[in-house]
Amino acid sequence: MSTKISRKVSIDKRFYNFLRPVLGFWFKRQFKLTVTIPEDVNNLPAPFLLFPNHQGFWDPFMAGLYVKHPVFYIASDAVFRYPLFEYFMKLLGAIPKKKAQSDLDAIKHIMKIRDAGGVIGVFPEGRRTWDGTTLPLVYSTSKLIKLLKVPVVTALFKGGYYSHPRWGTHIQKGKVSIEYKILFHKNEIKELTVEEIHKKLTEALSFDEISYQEKVQQVYTGKNPAENMEQAVYMCPSCKATGTIKTSGDTVTCSACGYSVTIDKYRNLISSRNDVIFSNVRDWIKWQNSELEGYISGIYGKNDEKTILQDSGLTVQRVLPGGKRMKPFLNNAGVILSVQEMAILDKNGTDIISFRVKDLHAVNVQNKEKLDFYYDGILYNVFDRKKRFSAYKWLVAIQHIQSLVGTNVHSD
Repeated sequence: MSTKISRKVSIDKRFYNFLRPVLGFWFKRQFKLTVTIPEDVNNLPAPFLLFPNHQGFWDPFMAGLYVKHPVFYIASDAVFRYPLFEYFMKLLGAIPKKKAQSDLDAIKHIMKIRDAGGVIGVFPEGRRTWDGTTLPLVYSTSKLIKLLKVPVVTALFKGGYYSHPRWGTHIQKGKVSIEYKILFHKNEIKELTVEEIHKKLTEALSFDEISYQEKVQQVYTGKNPAENMEQAVYMCPSCKATGTIKTSGDTVTCSACGYSVTIDKYRNLISSRNDVIFSNVRDWIKWQNSELEGYISGIYGKNDEKTILQDSGLTVQRVLPGGKRMKPFLNNAGVILSVQEMAILDKNGTDIISFRVKDLHAVNVQNKEKLDFYYDGILYNVFDRKKRFSAYKWLVAIQHIQSLVGTNVHSD
């Protein structure tokens, strides 16, 4: 029993109808979820597009739960690399798409869903926020709106970033809300340019969780709120050392200079040991990214072989052309980056394989701690089994290098 769109895309109705009330109960209990859904959204006939902002892991399930029709989500093909996830995603009708790459196969499936009267779910940011603010939207999403010529519904999440931050391993109980709204009716789309659509969509999904939290002062409770935060904050604001941030419980510490802050119940950064340089994660992340990008710009064209980043003790996997599953490539590996080159080293420091940075393609952070990229048609995946590796740091550096050399690349 299924809602079948094509041989590859269908929703198992029995599984979907079982999952819906179970998740609804769990979301309300775990996240104190509240929903605002106007009558015009509730009564909107399919097909239409559903566009949420992306704060937490559970966003697609939450956003789709309160729409009358089953939602066919566009999902990263990385989710389909693992047999168990692939099985469940197929039951839910998810459409795999290669991150940061055009995918004609996915577009064909989207067109079939529209023609069959289905609801298509897309996250226009293309990835979860690291600092709590809405990321720049992928421009091709606005082209998709113009192409499909169906109504657009937005679902704005508030409170999701602190409830399940990108680095987090535990749910932090607070309060999550979703506000639904019809952004475009079908007849409006014909009159708008892609640029106008993009501007209106950007405005509709623009949100800053930190500014919002400063107003509502929501209390969050949960286990180890700082654990693995070094995936997001990689540079010490006191001594500017990189790779020295260590976390435990609710505390973030620099092993080089001893700078230390604690996350309080309002998710502010506080300290009794030293002056707090940044009182929230957003400002810390924006500062460190600016520092790293400024450093790279300073050596670009002058010392292109100088080491920018270096990490060790990593695991490297890859998918060869035509393959589907990740296969082991190298354990206990080192990775080193300069403006010109990224190299993977063995445990003895021997260069095993090198990549021209300008030719790295579809660089992104998968999940929260895995660096993904394509090179010569091969997909590589670099991560730390202890989950202390900041793949985000590498993403920021590589993207900035590519912007300097004029490479057109998108993140996850």
